[in-house]
Amino acid sequence: MTGLFLLAAAAFLLLRQRVWQVSPTSHEGFSAFPFRFLGDKPLGYFVFFPYPLALYCSAITYGRSRLLGNFCYDLLLTFTGIALFLAGSRITGSDFAAFCGGGLFYAAFAARQLLGPSIHLEAYTYFFAALGLLGVALALEHNSTLGVFAAMLVASLSFWSKLTAREALWPLALVFFQRGLSVELLAACAALGLMGVLFLWLLSLAHRHVPAPCLFFGLPGRNEPLKVRLGRFLAYQKHELALHYGNVAGFSWGNILRQARAELHKNLGVFFPVAGLFLAHLTLGAVLWETKALLLLFLAITATNCLTRLSFTFLSWSVGVFPLGLGAGLALEAAAPLLAAHWASLGALAALACGMSALNYSALTYWTDSLTRAVEYTRHTVLALKGRVLPQDHVFCNGLDVDIYYSLGCQSPPVAFLFMRYVAAFYLRGSADYRREFVGYFRDSQPKYFIDTAKDLDLDYLEAITGLRYRLVREGYAHIYLLEGGQAHGVGQAQDDFDPARLYAWNGARHQREAQELRQRAAAQLAQAQELLAQGDAAGALALTEDVLLSNTGLPLLRLVRAKCLMALGRGAVALVELRLRLGGSPEDAQARALAEKLEEELAATAKGAPPLLVSLKAFPARLKTLWTGMNGGARAFDPLPLRRGH
Repeated sequence: MTGLFLLAAAAFLLLRQRVWQVSPTSHEGFSAFPFRFLGDKPLGYFVFFPYPLALYCSAITYGRSRLLGNFCYDLLLTFTGIALFLAGSRITGSDFAAFCGGGLFYAAFAARQLLGPSIHLEAYTYFFAALGLLGVALALEHNSTLGVFAAMLVASLSFWSKLTAREALWPLALVFFQRGLSVELLAACAALGLMGVLFLWLLSLAHRHVPAPCLFFGLPGRNEPLKVRLGRFLAYQKHELALHYGNVAGFSWGNILRQARAELHKNLGVFFPVAGLFLAHLTLGAVLWETKALLLLFLAITATNCLTRLSFTFLSWSVGVFPLGLGAGLALEAAAPLLAAHWASLGALAALACGMSALNYSALTYWTDSLTRAVEYTRHTVLALKGRVLPQDHVFCNGLDVDIYYSLGCQSPPVAFLFMRYVAAFYLRGSADYRREFVGYFRDSQPKYFIDTAKDLDLDYLEAITGLRYRLVREGYAHIYLLEGGQAHGVGQAQDDFDPARLYAWNGARHQREAQELRQRAAAQLAQAQELLAQGDAAGALALTEDVLLSNTGLPLLRLVRAKCLMALGRGAVALVELRLRLGGSPEDAQARALAEKLEEELAATAKGAPPLLVSLKAFPARLKTLWTGMNGGARAFDPLPLRRGH
């Protein structure tokens, strides 16, 4: 059974590696971002005190290479499943039940990856909790109190990975159920306490000595006591809960219950056959009551994640599928004679249940649609600015799209202003120091591009308080504004303080006016490009169409004009791409179709090269070399959109 599970683990790793998005998601960008400031120094990540260890582990991989980060993340989940399988085998005494538990963990995370590839810091808490659980199970098997203590030290790293994690208590529950009030339980509690004290000491040390640009979640100032910063952070958590679950009357428990019902109904509909088997195992006398109680306690501990965070999404309880799988495996094993006697009817029932589960899974498109749409929109934004933004250029994004900085490789705002929509909005309203720091950032760095995805700021007022001036150059999911002038151009003077209520008042009238001007300007530029092309200046015409392309105004002849320019410059392959884009939106365009067919014939006649398989084999050593250099902090050329490290 162990060999079979290792094959399943290898298949899981290969599957996850195959379905990553071409462009990075916001979680990947956020995971790589701290590496710009803190590098490989573990202490520095304690300024991100809600999840220092998880962010450190992800940053040192994603900060070097997206390929390396994705591979290490998938490898982490693979080893988590193996540790859960080995621990489950020792807890239940059944390899089959352990296979069901570990296999269900793999199935859950493979299904999530197929819905929408991304990373989540919870995975690191599961890894350390699984290692701790396996270590405690082995230590109890060999009657080693010191082993229990060491394993609980490892399990405690789950809390270091994310403070709201509760799975580190699984090994403690195992010690209690197997040994009761004993020396082993005392050793486990001592390990948890020791790691808690060490965590607080490292947090205090980081607060005093780490030269971070700004502490996480908008904790500004260099001389504030740590308890003041922590108090402000807790106030923000209350503010965020009100944002998610509030209504016109304030915080609403009814909204929480509605979200809990919606999330659990959508996700548990996929796992209901396993949940039914888990409930069935509770009624079987063949399973020890201690095992039943332990698995129920595992589920209860996982449920506290949802209750303490007031979040009921899949990632808040996903590791709970492991005890569900263990219980289901025990039920199937105990009912083996019954299954053998009535295999036909029970097999049909199982097929029906699995079919219903598959239908429920196929209905979970909300995650796929939202993530795919966000990644696609961000990719278009990045592609629009590629080549226009240099590594030394500053860019400011008003929203949650940290992956834009990651993909462009540009200079980003300080950590405090990464999440303008939620975090910075809260601190701008509550701290004059924070507002001065915000104005100072704009005054000193003068971001070349202002990217607005949240669309909740009054840009006129932002310009008034910063002394800068911006012009709309692209509309769409992200409105992109180009810096036209600052104090050096005599445009205006930055203010020391401002009214955040005025800043957070969307100015739709300005956008409508500028959008109309942008469309008129784009149409005029396209007409000028056509004139230049008719005069034989294909290079000049192509340069003009670049600005029209950036505007995203959807002029119908743009792709056709660009294709003609590229053909005149001898770039047939790129021209064919432009023509296909044109035909995708206007299949009735006979001129574009004729040009496309002509180019296809010309390119087919001149195409030469090795078979695709041979090309892949020849490229394989180079891919391995690139991965190795990424692991050692070398070049990141393997990334389609590499991260450049800045200051």
